[in-house]
Amino acid sequence: MKQLLLIALLTFATPFIGLSANSFSMDQTEIKALLNGIEPLDFPNNQYFKEVTEKTQVCLHHTASGKGISGDHRQFLKPGKICTPIIIGADSIYQLHSSRFWGYHLGIKSNVFAQHDIAYQNLNKVCIGVEIDNWGALKHIDGEYRAWPNDYGTGNRLDSKGKRLKVVVDSTEVIHYPEGYRGYEYYQRYTDYQIQSTTKLLKYWNHVYNIPLTYNEDMWDLSMNALKGSPGVYTHTSYRSDKSDCHPQPNLISALKSLNT
Repeated sequence: MKQLLLIALLTFATPFIGLSANSFSMDQTEIKALLNGIEPLDFPNNQYFKEVTEKTQVCLHHTASGKGISGDHRQFLKPGKICTPIIIGADSIYQLHSSRFWGYHLGIKSNVFAQHDIAYQNLNKVCIGVEIDNWGALKHIDGEYRAWPNDYGTGNRLDSKGKRLKVVVDSTEVIHYPEGYRGYEYYQRYTDYQIQSTTKLLKYWNHVYNIPLTYNEDMWDLSMNALKGSPGVYTHTSYRSDKSDCHPQPNLISALKSLNT
């Protein structure tokens, strides 16, 4: 069954290939190695728009959730067609639906376009979303690096042992931004596997859809290029000032920049 899925992905990709001089070339061996590492998830057709649309952008997100993608999978199964085709977990890439189709994942209100004198367009249709499994922003409280559940462990919710619920991230997984990023100094690091998987997917989508991989310096703040629909790779922070995914981890930036060489 999985082999049939991979064949289908390769077949359907063909009509979109139109490579430019600065496109990445991937041979069939590289493509099959990547696709063989992708685990398909059960995801009903009515949970996304099974409409083939042109793809010109990629948006990198993180899930703001803990290890394991089961909770993210359940979240995407809720009504509303809010989803991304790909979730990158701790050691696997998971696919909910083909990147040829689309779901809501940007959440940009129409007045954002108006505020910047940009014509509205539904960028969800042209932008491929990628979710990286990661807690995201953390707070340093009582010597611990805590994630958002239960108001960063200061609320009244109790865990199964009757203690105040809190989610603590090990210090070895924390990155510190002394000047802060989107209101937070601490974030959970993206793993080497997740960064490497992200760059492989970007190379593949460059190969299939000709999405340019030129590094966008403005991708870590509200980007007029992103909102205008300019082709390229962005983060959720590029489209919305109220989001903090993804954070500018130096080795993630290095990996993205390496795609230009």
